[in-house]
Amino acid sequence: MPFITLHGEHDDRLGAHLLFYLNQIFYAYHHQYFIKYDIETLPYRSSLFVKIILNFVVCYNESLPKLEGEQEEVFPFPNTREGEETFPFPKTREGEETFPFPKGEEIEWSKTMYRTIQCIQMDFQGFLKQIYPNVYTDLLYFSTYADMDLPFHPKKTIAVHLRLDDVHDWWDYNGTASANYYRDLVNADVSMDNMYHVHNYGQYPNIQAPIDMERIEVQIQDAKQRFPDHEVVIISSPSTQHLIQTNYRVICNTDESLDLFLLSIADVIILSRSSFSLSSIIFGNHRRIYAPLWGQMVYYGFYTKHHLNTDIFSYFY
Repeated sequence: MPFITLHGEHDDRLGAHLLFYLNQIFYAYHHQYFIKYDIETLPYRSSLFVKIILNFVVCYNESLPKLEGEQEEVFPFPNTREGEETFPFPKTREGEETFPFPKGEEIEWSKTMYRTIQCIQMDFQGFLKQIYPNVYTDLLYFSTYADMDLPFHPKKTIAVHLRLDDVHDWWDYNGTASANYYRDLVNADVSMDNMYHVHNYGQYPNIQAPIDMERIEVQIQDAKQRFPDHEVVIISSPSTQHLIQTNYRVICNTDESLDLFLLSIADVIILSRSSFSLSSIIFGNHRRIYAPLWGQMVYYGFYTKHHLNTDIFSYFY
């Protein structure tokens, strides 16, 4: 039986790792490949969200025929040139895998996610809820955070994620061009070779930059009009808390899994340009999602013909 080995993403943080894990799992699920992993090699293995993902993997593997006899490893990463599947990880001793990516090299994120979207024909949020309908229930069940005194009432909260931290001094931009660029490629089912990675401030700006507070305030006011009994809460990194100038309550935790949990359980969410806030809507059960348009969001099927639950989305730029 074919199998994949679950890997982490190099030099990245929790949100990107979660999306990278899900991408591999979705690809394996579509093809009914067994999923192997070594818990000791997985970044963020102690995070609640990784534990939930691995809980699904265990249940999924148990639904497959027993892995025995001749086994073929499949590598769920497209070659950046020919579009062929290769094993981009270096080896050390007899078949021993080292850190997933050679230093100085990167998997082309857009191609990797696009190939999975082509397979599952659905956005990441919709597909996870289809194959794991109890994901939100399990998020609450397995969470130790659910037993703590939560800082807000989840069903009465508009959570706003501010992406500052290491990009706090980068400038805001209109991400419509890069979002439309990727949307049109996905909707046209272009070949892998035509799925180019744009990640800069150029003609199609597509980068994890902060969003000006004035533009966020427009979304907040729309949300408050729709949900007048909800409290607005800002969630951001503690490293740049001193830069946040607002009259709204601000929550900053050193535990990023806790911040992600709070974003996931809020009734309404206003996203930043970050994989962190994007991952919260994949695990969460939000009633309304305000999402800034930018190319990286489209990698996961949102804003395309594959996006299922469009009714709860409000896009802005």
